[in-house]
Amino acid sequence: MTYPLLAPPSVSSSFGTYRINHHHSGIDLYAYEGTPVVAAADGVVSIIKRGSGGYGRAVYLRHEKGYTTLYAHLAAFAPTIQRLIDRHTRKRAKFKFKIRPREKITFKAGEIIGWSGTSGTDLCHLHFELRYKNAPLNPLTHGLELLDQ
Repeated sequence: MTYPLLAPPSVSSSFGTYRINHHHSGIDLYAYEGTPVVAAADGVVSIIKRGSGGYGRAVYLRHEKGYTTLYAHLAAFAPTIQRLIDRHTRKRAKFKFKIRPREKITFKAGEIIGWSGTSGTDLCHLHFELRYKNAPLNPLTHGLELLDQ
């Protein structure tokens, strides 16, 4: 897997730590506001979410063999995703939504899918998850390497 930020690797919160009423199902990565967020592997957009709480602005990419990655707390979406959102919200005029795109929006590993931010939270970071058949996995023990810079 490709590191999902165009920034030096740095983990601010680890997988599985206890949070209020749940365990942290991903890892949090340090990022400045507006740091490019990239696809960790080739994939297809399966869900786009936007809301004032929770994950804020988030993108889910479906990958081969039942894997999904989740990128949350984005400040903005990549233009291809934003165009779909614009078409969707023009019909419903809602801030909070969950879209399961009918059209295929694909990303190659390393392509920008959005920019880091604080949506749904108060500290700028990227919440990154890896799931297998919707069960959370620790990305650091399943293919995500943090290389020294």
